[in-house]
Parts: sequence; structure tokens; C-alpha cells
Amino acid sequence: MEYNGFVSTLIKRSQDLLKNEAHDDLNVTRHLLLINTGFALVRDRIRDWDVSNDKGLRIEDPWKKVRKACTSKLANPVQIDGKVFFEEFRTYNDWTYLCVPKDSLRGRLSERNIVSSLKRAEVRPIDDLSLDGVMRALRNSFAHGGGLPMSPGQAGQRRCKSDPVGLSLAKHSDQIDRVYFVSKWTTGARGEVVLGWIVMEFGLDALGAFWNDWCELLLKSSNRALQQLDRVA
Repeated sequence: MEYNGFVSTLIKRSQDLLKNEAHDDLNVTRHLLLINTGFALVRDRIRDWDVSNDKGLRIEDPWKKVRKACTSKLANPVQIDGKVFFEEFRTYNDWTYLCVPKDSLRGRLSERNIVSSLKRAEVRPIDDLSLDGVMRALRNSFAHGGGLPMSPGQAGQRRCKSDPVGLSLAKHSDQIDRVYFVSKWTTGARGEVVLGWIVMEFGLDALGAFWNDWCELLLKSSNRALQQLDRVA
């Protein structure tokens, strides 16, 4: 099968893949694969627009408003031309953003020590975060293999707000109910000083909300803007 614009049609094809989604053992894997390509890959092209080798693309920038909107603090609605985006994800309680100082553990964060390390993590209020900051941490996690899906039996109590009744019922379940996204926590003009790690804990509903809101943000753009994504790399 030939693709007429691999990147420009990626979101719509991804949505088709989820239409008849079954809640089976591949449910989490399916979402992670789609977000890794449909979000991380596409976001990089939008972010790199200004350094494209194509001068025509740099002059005509249909994604400028999207990039600017993503700098918004999540305390307020994310708006483009009066239309609100990311409202479902922004107001969701099923995810949280934590910072783990590097001096609180030895070595790197892994599936073996992430649960104990989060006891010493600093919770960042969601309202203080920018959408772009969340996207950057999520993208970096995918780029460096920092996604850790876990079940209640592996991870225990969640750090994010969630339904305590549902948690007690699933306490000993071996079904994945969250994903930890780990990336470096840095400072400095070029991120040269490593302070530790950023860990974002996503429940599966929050993961779905993020994907749906990202798709809505992209698909509101014109077909021409989407087609230009095929030329940026």
C-alpha cells in the first residue's frame, strides 16, 4: 500500500486503527505506539519548522499559532483563534508531574527503583506547568526509552488523584493501569545541568485524553498545513 503523505495522514490513519479497539492485552501497547509516532514524530516536525532547509516553509508557517498556544500554562484554557484545545487533558486528575532529585537515589531510574524513588519526589502543581513542558517531557521519554507501563501489583498506590474504590478493587491486579514516562530533569540555557529526573505518571484514561486532544489540535489545521509536514524533515 502506498502512502500519499506519510506524516500528513498519520493522525487519521491512527484514529482508524483505534476505531474498533478491543480492550485486550495489546490495548496499552497500541496507545503507546500511536503516541510515539503520531505525537512525538509529528511534534518534532512542527517544532523544527523554523530550521527547515526549505525556505518556502520557513516563510509560510501555518503552525506558528499551534506552537504559541502550547506555551500556555495549564491553569488556563489553551486557545487558538478563540477555540479551546486540550481541555479534557488539562482538567484531568488521572496524571501527575513529579521531579526526582538525582541525589535521592543511586544510578538511573528503572522499573526496579522507580516506585521507591517517587516517595522522595517533588510534585509539580499541574496549574504551574505549561503544555509545552509536558509535551517536551513526554517526547524525551519516548526518545530515550523512558516509558514504563505498570500494574497495581508492580507499582502499588498511585501518586496521581484517582478513584480510591477502583484502586482498592485493582490492588492485586496484574493488568496495567498506568504508565510512567521518565526523562532528564535539567536546567541551564542548553539543559547542560542535570538535576535528576522528571517522572510523569499517567493513568490509562489520561493517556487516551492526551492523544484525543492532540489529534483534535492537529486536525483543526488545514489540509495544506498537514501536507507541509511531509516536507519539513
